[in-house]
Amino acid sequence: MSHSLQMVWYAGPAFWSTLIHGLLLAATLFGCSPELEPAPNSSRAMPRVVSLSPAGTEVLLELGAAETLIAVDPDSRSLAGLEMLPAIVDLDASVALAPDLVIVPRLDRENLRIAEQLRAQGSDVIEFAPHNFDDAYELCRVLGLRLGRAAEASAFVRRHSRELALMSAAAFGYQRPRVAAVLGFSPLEIAGGHSFTTDLIEIAGAESVTHGSDELRVPLTVAELQATEPDLVLIVSAIPISEDDRRDARALIGDGPEIAFMVFDRKHFWLRRAVETARQLRERVQPLVRGPLLDPSGVTPLDVRPVDATRLAPTPGARPRAPVYP
Repeated sequence: MSHSLQMVWYAGPAFWSTLIHGLLLAATLFGCSPELEPAPNSSRAMPRVVSLSPAGTEVLLELGAAETLIAVDPDSRSLAGLEMLPAIVDLDASVALAPDLVIVPRLDRENLRIAEQLRAQGSDVIEFAPHNFDDAYELCRVLGLRLGRAAEASAFVRRHSRELALMSAAAFGYQRPRVAAVLGFSPLEIAGGHSFTTDLIEIAGAESVTHGSDELRVPLTVAELQATEPDLVLIVSAIPISEDDRRDARALIGDGPEIAFMVFDRKHFWLRRAVETARQLRERVQPLVRGPLLDPSGVTPLDVRPVDATRLAPTPGARPRAPVYP
């Protein structure tokens, strides 16, 4: 068997996750990412946009599309340059404005009815509610295309993602510590694989215990949390955590994994504080990072923990692989 094939058998999900980040980084740094260019249409009037999403409004500002806005939500109205725009508080109020595009933070059952009404009168409705970085960047590109600013959107995504990609690539080749990110205690929930929190964990050089899952949040018991065998339990909150709450959390989780606390707004941090938050998390996980998963030849696995056979999908005749984390 060739060395390259042997490397495939030993490399686990952390290897491939980091490799993919590295390839994306290369495309970013060398300008290989595809540009999204709309069909030329210089005769088309400037679109009229209503934004009820503060994050969506900030993206429009990043794309240089402030002049397209005709009304915004009260929080967006506090942004520089938008103070004179009309403020509306719900989707229903946008119907009378006959906009070309409405950006909303989420669509609940009542808003779906109004969204259909808007679409029937010729308005587009975009739900700006990203759950992870891939979602956020795709929404930025969609807005860029819709507003005729695809080049600006691609440039923004490259600029925003570059330092995160560099940070992720720095963890290549090391065995990543396993992290469970607790989002709440009533009930106990941890971050699923489809979330900003899990993205941050992997960018920081660790591996989420929910790696590869499609859920946003995963409810579980304390025993189930302990069964995931995390090296670190990260307790995430949008507000400062009191000493009493920290003490209660430690008592609930029990002995075993290290426990750390982080404060960041999971819904809105990504636009302005992504790199800063990833650096803070990296400081927490870096002491837990073990030696290289592979030696320089890429063949011999080093420091590989015992593997639970139920987590593997073995192929007859295949050599053992590095741990496969859920």
